[in-house]
Amino acid sequence: PSSIMIIHGRMLHYNYPPPSILLTDEKNNTLYSKMKKEKQSIIHPPGGKTSLSNQLISGHGGNEQGRIKDAMIFLQSHGVGSGFAVRIVKKYEDTIAAVRKNPYRLERDIRGIGFKTADHIAAQLGFAREAPERIEAGLRYILNKVADDGHVFVPEKELIDRGRSVLEVSEELLPPALDSLQASDTAV
Repeated sequence: PSSIMIIHGRMLHYNYPPPSILLTDEKNNTLYSKMKKEKQSIIHPPGGKTSLSNQLISGHGGNEQGRIKDAMIFLQSHGVGSGFAVRIVKKYEDTIAAVRKNPYRLERDIRGIGFKTADHIAAQLGFAREAPERIEAGLRYILNKVADDGHVFVPEKELIDRGRSVLEVSEELLPPALDSLQASDTAV
């Protein structure tokens, strides 16, 4: 991933690790979003010259390029590589809102992103280990692994046992998630 840091009025590009402390505030809002909303610069170059900061704000108002830039920075600051970030931005009109609402949808919608990657992003966004979205995605992950092994059936008890082990959650959280998957025809 590549990130942008502004130091002394110059944009510096970093490859890894991203300086996420400069890219997000305490609520995981990108600084570009914050700059756009508050119409002020976050980082001023020394000597009171604010032209670069103001250019970033004015050139980043609600246009398509600004939306893409916000989304790319948001995704990369949460550990998503640039290749996947581009695919995610193309898939979702309001990328940041979609990923914040349910990062586990990435494993269904974006080829190459699996449960573990989505789970990592969700953890960074503050999703609890017991979140229903996580448990459903984990059960889908297990069902897909079983299918990849050539099986077309897995007993419910075995699925629950594997779910408990893989997700490291209590067993009673799994049946409601399995019911939800069955209601959506993901599992029968």
